[in-house]
Amino acid sequence: DQLIRVTGDLAYELCTESASMTIAGDQLSLEGRATNVYRKENGEWKVVHHHADLHAEFAEMIANMGA
Repeated sequence: DQLIRVTGDLAYELCTESASMTIAGDQLSLEGRATNVYRKENGEWKVVHHHADLHAEFAEMIANMGA
C-alpha cells in the first residue's frame, strides 16, 4: 500500500510501517500509517520529515512506565 509522488527534488511517500521494539523488557510490535517527505540533495534522497500515527498500545505502555 505504498504511494510515492515526486516533483522535481521533492517527494512524499504514504505507506504502512511495521516496527518491533522492546521497552522495559516488554516486546511490542506495531503497524500503522506513515508519511515521509524527502528532498534530493547532491544526488541523494534525504528524509526531511516523518510522521506516523500514535498507537494507543505504545502510548499506554509509555504512560505506565512511571507507575
